[in-house]
Amino acid sequence: MKKLTVSVPVPEASGLWRSVWSCLLAAVLLIPSLIWISEDRRVWPWDQAWYAQLSTDLWYWLTHSPGRWLATMADGMDLKPPAIAWIGQFFVPLHRILGSTETALLVFIVITQFILLQILFCIGESFAPTSRLVPSVGVLFAAGGQLFAGLSHQYFVEPLQALAVAWVLLIAIRASDWPRHKIVLHLSASLALGELAKATTLAYCMLPVIYCVLVVFRKRPGGDLSSAWKSRLFRIQSLITVVVVLVGTAWYLRHVSSVLQHVRDATSGEIAAEYGNGGDFLTRFIVWIRLLAQAFLYPYLLWVCIAALAAAVFITYYNRANFERRGSRPWIVLLSLLQIGLVLLLSAVSISVDSRYDYAILPYISLLFMQLCAAFPRSILLVVLTMCGFQWAAVSYASLGDTRYLTNRAEWLLLPHRDPTQYEELARIVQITSDGPEHNNMIGIQEPWLNENSAAFFAAKHCLDTGRRTFYISAGYAQKDLAAALRRMEEYQTQYVIDLAEAFQPAPPNFLNLTALPLLQHIRADPRCKPEPFSTRNGIVLFRCSVSDTATPPAKTVDLTVVPTTILAAKVEAGGKSALDSLSGASGEVASGRRLFYIESHSIARCDGWAFDDRLKSAPAEVWIELTDVTTSRKHYWPAHRYSRPALAAAVKIPSIEWAGVTCDSVSYELPTGLYTMKVYQIAGQTAIVSDFSTWSTSPTVVVK
Repeated sequence: MKKLTVSVPVPEASGLWRSVWSCLLAAVLLIPSLIWISEDRRVWPWDQAWYAQLSTDLWYWLTHSPGRWLATMADGMDLKPPAIAWIGQFFVPLHRILGSTETALLVFIVITQFILLQILFCIGESFAPTSRLVPSVGVLFAAGGQLFAGLSHQYFVEPLQALAVAWVLLIAIRASDWPRHKIVLHLSASLALGELAKATTLAYCMLPVIYCVLVVFRKRPGGDLSSAWKSRLFRIQSLITVVVVLVGTAWYLRHVSSVLQHVRDATSGEIAAEYGNGGDFLTRFIVWIRLLAQAFLYPYLLWVCIAALAAAVFITYYNRANFERRGSRPWIVLLSLLQIGLVLLLSAVSISVDSRYDYAILPYISLLFMQLCAAFPRSILLVVLTMCGFQWAAVSYASLGDTRYLTNRAEWLLLPHRDPTQYEELARIVQITSDGPEHNNMIGIQEPWLNENSAAFFAAKHCLDTGRRTFYISAGYAQKDLAAALRRMEEYQTQYVIDLAEAFQPAPPNFLNLTALPLLQHIRADPRCKPEPFSTRNGIVLFRCSVSDTATPPAKTVDLTVVPTTILAAKVEAGGKSALDSLSGASGEVASGRRLFYIESHSIARCDGWAFDDRLKSAPAEVWIELTDVTTSRKHYWPAHRYSRPALAAAVKIPSIEWAGVTCDSVSYELPTGLYTMKVYQIAGQTAIVSDFSTWSTSPTVVVK
């Protein structure tokens, strides 16, 4: 009698269970970060606020003006690669569910960290294909680092960069088993993501990339590409990769000079020296090694690594065959060591020092640790796993406030800021200073919670609810000259100035605030600036200023039906770029696909916008606004004049159009009730360039009641 056998798909079930296990493990390890995020009420400073402001603006324009969305995608960020803002915009709508935009954006960071841990788990499986313990130890080792926990709470680009580096490292490990097309596809996607995350990413994965390229050239071409192309999933992956690579290449071609200049400024020069420890090359190299140990190994894992190294050497010496059978990959170990050394050497060349620049080394350190653990029997692995668990628990408790089990705290392992007063006061300041049409305000001091980037982020959040957008400038980065700061006020026509009272300013001032106190004293004495009442526990002082004139001129009696002689004599040509920001103090309402402005027949009040000649890259001095009655086709001409808009010139990268601002004053004239379209005439010699304010939104329609 034959014995009946049943085939059970054990490998598939085992693989599914390992995937579920890795996801559950990573999710549990990130729970403390979610708790931290829910408790923190910190105002995001400088870089984080800049990324967040751009993410918020992108989401707003995506849902309100596709044209302006494309312009912001292209030029909203020019000094630094924009991947964090591009991806982060799709998490902004979660603010209505989670209660704050900050929480919504940090969900993106936590998901990035989750994916990073999944990739590390896959790398661990390469060393121990039959063991869950080795990759689990590697994941727990990575999550127990102080820098991992700290950067899970901050809106920085480093987690996205580390994910891309880990992806490249995984490709290098599996390259010998993959066909050429798969290596090229994954390598292109990972490098595109990494370079769009941070310009220096290639320096963190140069050796794995070189190895992958050598493998591609050494492999013989085969027919595997044609068979792979039949897969819909592969075609979708290829299409997405091509789009990302092309978009990334286009962005770099447009901004490469700005990016390179920023890299130079951030690594050398006077400003970089303010963020560094100084000393010679050897001193800085030692500093970076200490920061690396602090970021990933303290308080307990340094001793665990030393013990694991000794145990691995001992076990390998007495049982080398078993070690090789369990997944020894000496070439990837050597490559990782060389890559870590290369990054540390490059870092030591730079003047600036910040531990978060170490973060993209984490995949290599985790790989080395897992290679050590691959030599251990199960009993020793359980001990190592327990010690890594102690490290993770100590770091997690320390991040939430209990520091008893943590010494030598990393700078980015911050406690949650549970006092909401600074957050609430900045929100109120932005709400107060956002009244009326679009305008500029100045932040006269540079504090982590009160600066132009933080205020701009709050203004972007305010715009999500109100549709009104206000812009904030500083007195100038590391400004030393009070006269230059006052010129910026004039150039940007700032309406409000926000500063801190003398008792709340740093004494002595740091290099960022050399003009903060002199500026405050000047504003107090300036008759054009009046203090505004504002209740504060943090020393905020608020002034409303009229820096362009001392009084509002009376409305002029003008007959708008008279066609200007310069328009009659000119050759009218369609062209130019233009946009209307406000009319009679309102930014317009969108209804039935039209942008509507409502005014009373007798109140032809101030308008504000911009226009320039995009062919000659100029802003002709003479400007007229044409209002055309939709019913009677009768035209009315409203005189306008120019003012300086340096922020617009910087945004579109055309310095010659700094005076592209267009404003028109109130006039004494009654428009007949009805609907009116609007155009702007720019008189350049014998040519009148006409556009309809539709560069970033639909052309406006005026409803006269």
